[in-house]
Amino acid sequence: MGLPRERGFRLYWGAQSVSLVGDEINILAIPLAAVLLLDAGAAEMGWLTAVALLPSLLLSIPGGAWADRQTDRRRAMIVADVGRFAAVASIPLAYACGR
Repeated sequence: MGLPRERGFRLYWGAQSVSLVGDEINILAIPLAAVLLLDAGAAEMGWLTAVALLPSLLLSIPGGAWADRQTDRRRAMIVADVGRFAAVASIPLAYACGR
């Protein structure tokens, strides 16, 4: 029972759990919003799926190499999660503004 007693592990585990729950919600919410709010068809859904996978395809290796060179990996993880949150949060904001 040593690992769950470590404060650093609990903080990391909690943050990763919240991040993964957000990922799962995005997997459902963004395509559902595209269909229900924007009347997206099959072609648009295909493009949406392709665009959603594009960052992983293009940035995985350079991003991993950059993260390995960081001395403070925790800070890099937090910055990446906050940046991803801002990008995803811009979608409903853009819809509310009529864009």
